[in-house]
Amino acid sequence: MRIFGLLAALVIFLAPLSAQANVINGTTSSRVSVPAKGAASVNVTWRMTWDDVLGAGSATITSNNAFVIVDGATIATIGNTLSQFVATNGQAVTFSETLTLSPAIARRISQAPAGSAVIRRTFSDGGAISATINAPVSTGNIGPLSVRRIELKFENQSRTDIVQKGDTLRAVADISFRSNGLLRGEWRIVDASASLGSARGRVIQKVRQQLVSSGEGRQRIVSPPLPTKTNGLHMVSFSVEDTDGNITVPILRYFVLEGRDNVPPINLSVLTPGNGATLNKETAFSWNAMAGAHAYQVEILPQGSDNPVTAKLVPGTDLKLSLSSLSFEDLAPASLYDWRVQALANGKIIGQSERYSLKTQ
Repeated sequence: MRIFGLLAALVIFLAPLSAQANVINGTTSSRVSVPAKGAASVNVTWRMTWDDVLGAGSATITSNNAFVIVDGATIATIGNTLSQFVATNGQAVTFSETLTLSPAIARRISQAPAGSAVIRRTFSDGGAISATINAPVSTGNIGPLSVRRIELKFENQSRTDIVQKGDTLRAVADISFRSNGLLRGEWRIVDASASLGSARGRVIQKVRQQLVSSGEGRQRIVSPPLPTKTNGLHMVSFSVEDTDGNITVPILRYFVLEGRDNVPPINLSVLTPGNGATLNKETAFSWNAMAGAHAYQVEILPQGSDNPVTAKLVPGTDLKLSLSSLSFEDLAPASLYDWRVQALANGKIIGQSERYSLKTQ
């Protein structure tokens, strides 16, 4: 049996970032631009050393294909057969080739959590050695990634929600950004077991995703399932690095109920606005405190319906809500609606106000 000390290392650049791997006795290097959009031609040079340790005299070194691996799974077979005859112990062997990454392959790499892949070749003659190296995606030279705005909603498009214990709930971040680059974000939660003063909360998922745009771009990122096993008020946010100045990090609130079978008493009094009021820029919703309330929800509902058009959940320390805090995108102009306030605590709706009418302009 003939044994060869074959080495292969591939260096791929995320301009100007570079990395190099050495396997046993040799090196190989290449400058590669792997775009996150469109096809790419990858020029690779593999260098290795043949050791004729058993005195075989000569050999033919062969590699059939190269493989592209993302998240541990082979997504593509690329390249042609490489073959070279060697007859001198310690001879340096060099292979040069051009590997083609299709737009689909480049897209798969850009969608990987770290925006990277592995390119692997196996050289063999009675044995085999593989060389691997991370292949970062090149994102062009139009400037660094800059996140300009983050819009946060639940999947049902609301900015506040009341769910039963064990329900499935996810949030969606709509990212407005400029240029290209690797997004570094975190989904964070402040749940009922934590102090509401812990504004940053705990990380429930880190996000690493390549964002690509020729100028201005948008990307939708869905959260993992949010915790719904603990009763009470929860807050969720999505924060990112590489923001464009001091952008506002939005926060969603949701309340987990033990169940919906309780009929809350009408025992909460409101202060403003008055019954039949017309909404304007100065409108503010306010109410009297209820003992034991952990949170309040202000709801605007179609007349005769219990399904809110828009709602806002606030901590139990808040007794006032400005008009600008509610979303009125779904309210029809010159129309009549009802509004009310509900008080929540210990996984239940412990009270609510009567319904009062209001008008849109």
